[in-house]
Amino acid sequence: MRDSPTEVPVLPGAPHRPADVIRVLVRRRWWIVVPLTLGTMGFSSNVLAGFGGGLAVGLLLVGFLEYRDSSFSSEEEVARVLTLPVLGSIPPVRSERDRRMRRYQRLAADIAVVVLLLSVVLRALWSLRSA
Repeated sequence: MRDSPTEVPVLPGAPHRPADVIRVLVRRRWWIVVPLTLGTMGFSSNVLAGFGGGLAVGLLLVGFLEYRDSSFSSEEEVARVLTLPVLGSIPPVRSERDRRMRRYQRLAADIAVVVLLLSVVLRALWSLRSA
């Protein structure tokens, strides 16, 4: 049995500075614990390239689908393209179920935005704390 943490070898890949390595005694054995910091959890260039590439492909796909859309979106567009007067239009009919689903969608989007903003703020505070 090892009595002191000085006898514990540092694992390969672990930081060699004593401030970065914590040795913990668990069930009469010393374990090396390297705490995660934001510096060790940084984004690699592959992650950033994948994010940028995915974003570009998504924007191109949306732009292409918007370009291919040949439907009319307003009365003015119908009158301009067909050069005929518009005699009438049918307002959108929304049922109670549609209104309820729209309300849930807005709530879900609001929650997602709040969670995203909180995660950004907490990450910034955590980086200030560890600096």
